[in-house]
Amino acid sequence: MKKRIRVLFDASVIANGAKHNSGRTGIFFAAYNVLKEFIKRDDIIIELYSGIENYTKAKSVIENDEILRWVKFTDDYNFFGKIYNNFEDLKYRNKVDKRSLTARLFIKLCLKFFKILHKIFKISLLDISKVKNDYDIYFTPLYAVPECLREVKNIKKFMMIHDVTPLIFPQYFAGVDKGKYFFFDIIKSINKNDYYFSNSEYTKQDFIKYVPRIDGEKITTAYLAASEDFRLVTDKNLINPVKTKYNIPADKKYLFSLCSLEPRKNLIRAVKSFIKFIDKHKIENLVYVLGGSAWDGFVNKLEQEIPDYAHYKNQIIKAGYVEDEDLPLLYSGAEFFVYTSEYEGFGLPVLEAMKCGRAVITSNNSSLPEVAGNAAIQINFDSIDEHVKAYEKLYFNNALRNEYSEKAILQAAKFSWHKTAETMIDTFKKVL
Repeated sequence: MKKRIRVLFDASVIANGAKHNSGRTGIFFAAYNVLKEFIKRDDIIIELYSGIENYTKAKSVIENDEILRWVKFTDDYNFFGKIYNNFEDLKYRNKVDKRSLTARLFIKLCLKFFKILHKIFKISLLDISKVKNDYDIYFTPLYAVPECLREVKNIKKFMMIHDVTPLIFPQYFAGVDKGKYFFFDIIKSINKNDYYFSNSEYTKQDFIKYVPRIDGEKITTAYLAASEDFRLVTDKNLINPVKTKYNIPADKKYLFSLCSLEPRKNLIRAVKSFIKFIDKHKIENLVYVLGGSAWDGFVNKLEQEIPDYAHYKNQIIKAGYVEDEDLPLLYSGAEFFVYTSEYEGFGLPVLEAMKCGRAVITSNNSSLPEVAGNAAIQINFDSIDEHVKAYEKLYFNNALRNEYSEKAILQAAKFSWHKTAETMIDTFKKVL
């Protein structure tokens, strides 16, 4: 019988995604779905780790997940780590049981004290002498490898790399404290000894270009996928209540965009193009639905940059955060999906929309052509005219819209989380 690979999996990003709706981005879903696929395998053993900021939340998320609840957290903590985790467990139980305010304040102060010690003295939570004997692989879906593990030679370190947005578009991160932003910790930690999974070939080339410390030979492309929950829904009795929930008029057709509402996503230009389109053709039965958590000031900027915004505000629906179970229905009910981002490491919403059989308009840049293939209309992100022409093609031509819908389902079927995990585990085996 072959020896099973022992993997220590960093669950921190899963905790962050569960804490905040805005954290449930493509990266959260990538981590969550890769973990689900890993635990199905009989050739690897998975245990979980989470950093000092996320341990209790990660543990509670995992324990309350029907699929992941059987995955155990590592026991390989040192004395400091065990004390800290015990206090975290007490904090969680006190919160749940609503114990005395005095007890809660005492525990909170102790945890704050531990975090200060951890930050100042860089104290490790892990017992490295145990860890190095108990695991073959350390895998992180996002965050940098912990400092305490970087020098442990016999454990091979693997990190998922998603994009280099802050390096290409520093103007969008001007107010970010680089010392506190996780991305720059990731960049500082990259080296020629560790191994990396890029979410697209384009991301791989970007890291080779912008982070020359990385060894391109140690980057393996492992494409992301859309959950099996995404499928084409045609039953209006299912779609209409969801339209009502997100304030989409029952008698209107709609275009749909889903993303974090940040400048790079190019939504203001897409909305300007929509207004030009409906004005040009005197269209009154169509609205534009914007799904996603907003960055600070986005809505104000939208109102400032759209000429005569007040006149069109009823045709621009700001749906906000969309619940997971509603997404397949919102995708399926749309006339078509618009995702003309300025830059993407992968572009998961494009794949989700295609899996729901939606015709898609997307950009011809970065990784998006890898995801969309020939199953979407690809345009220059910065051209309003190209946006309008694409809207015209899909709105007025049912046959073309149906053709792209069929192509979309076929293209989406090329991607699966099973394939993603298979690529990763095959790479683990080759490296070991």
